[in-house]
Amino acid sequence: MRKYRRHSKSGFTLVELIVAMTLTAFFMAACVVLIMPVERIYTQVNEQSKAQLIADMVVNSLRSECSQASVLSADDVMIMSSGASGPVRETTNSTFGNVLRFRRNNLYYETISTNYVLTAEHQSSVRANDDSVVTGNTSSKAIYRMYFVSNPQRTDTANVGHLHYGYFMEEAGVVTPYDFTNPLVAGTYNDYQVAVNFDSIVSGSDGVPDYVNCTIRVMDKDGIAIYTRQTVICF
Repeated sequence: MRKYRRHSKSGFTLVELIVAMTLTAFFMAACVVLIMPVERIYTQVNEQSKAQLIADMVVNSLRSECSQASVLSADDVMIMSSGASGPVRETTNSTFGNVLRFRRNNLYYETISTNYVLTAEHQSSVRANDDSVVTGNTSSKAIYRMYFVSNPQRTDTANVGHLHYGYFMEEAGVVTPYDFTNPLVAGTYNDYQVAVNFDSIVSGSDGVPDYVNCTIRVMDKDGIAIYTRQTVICF
């Protein structure tokens, strides 16, 4: 009985405790090493999936808008680079692409871009315009100003990229801004930025533009590209 009591009072020695703690630490470190890459891959895939969805919505919007073009001659479609002269001569940010201009009808034409700020001059021109009917459902006269939705809020509108449609009247050589709209609501961007580059215009044998090659980049709020898509926009 005395021998049994001595044996029952025995426990872990200090060496055994240290060994157990060391093995536990190694096991936990191994778990962290294994979990971190998996979590990183999941985050990247999730970000790319969201960015791809945004790119799909942008492409669908571009195709829908360009299908309403009235392209009858080579001059009815033009790619305007950053800072080009004309109604989109305002300071632009080439990071977010260039500007596509195409004719809607004899009186109106449209610009598509992601890279320039609406000025007070634009707003005054639109508000002073008394015209109320525009072919192609562009009579809203809605002033859209590109504010980037982020946390914390950013209002440096010269450095953000959201898809942007501008409508202009051209009469007797005078170009007047008519309307500026955003085809996608702010929440659609999901805290991302979009860059649209119109790379080249491809014309048929008659010289009339058939389609434009387009590159769409979806970037995070720091301007890092997450997803890039090349597509064709037909007229």
